[in-house]
Amino acid sequence: MWLSASSESTHKALALEHLAGQRGGATLVELLALLAGEKNGLRLVCSAEHVGPLFEAAKTFGLAILASEEGLADVHMNSQGDRYQEWAPLSDGSTRAVYLARGEADAAHLRDLDVTGGAGLANFLGYPACCDRAYVAERRPDWWLAIAQTTSVRSGLLSVANRLSTLYSSASYLYDYFPCGFDCEESTTLARNNRERLLRHGCGPLVAAWDRHQRGVFVVSSDQVWRQVGGEDEPWALLVGESDATGLPDAGIRLEFISP
Repeated sequence: MWLSASSESTHKALALEHLAGQRGGATLVELLALLAGEKNGLRLVCSAEHVGPLFEAAKTFGLAILASEEGLADVHMNSQGDRYQEWAPLSDGSTRAVYLARGEADAAHLRDLDVTGGAGLANFLGYPACCDRAYVAERRPDWWLAIAQTTSVRSGLLSVANRLSTLYSSASYLYDYFPCGFDCEESTTLARNNRERLLRHGCGPLVAAWDRHQRGVFVVSSDQVWRQVGGEDEPWALLVGESDATGLPDAGIRLEFISP
């Protein structure tokens, strides 16, 4: 058990995470930040059966909660499970957006920003402005390559901001956004703060596991992502794409992530 018995807010976060049907590390760190008063609000996407229980849980934990008045429909889902959605008429089985905050006004403001596509949405959710600008400017299905191309320093990168880890695990100290670069200072600072918060809540074993998942050398191209852990003589693992006899892509970008 990686959770401290005295970590009340962590228990709350895990309960909310379970009820929301979320399994990513980003959800856990965002819930903890919200409960600690270090984040304004949180947007979750929930299946219909989870909305009611989530409302009850949020009230128990003293959080304000609102749901979208429309449903969400998938426009596209890439091979890594990233969903691109748009608003759609609400039906009995609709997926909906749910907004959590510490007060009703913040929850309502977050919902309004989301529904209207307000320019302040990313800022309200705690995403760095530089990352929001990069995402709005260029949304690509091969996001790993887009981020790698804007990364100036490609060796000795701190693993806490390694968004690539979400391709093969739930390990993520970042909120649920795409950093503008793997060397983004604001994202690295945010990730380190979230890591420290997990440690303060008795999540040492989880942090140790996430650190292991995020380390390694990666080679990325438009249609492949490879990872090597443990040294140059160790085998490479293909995370994205299909392998062929040629192995690593000649034009791939090499990235090295080390422990914080």
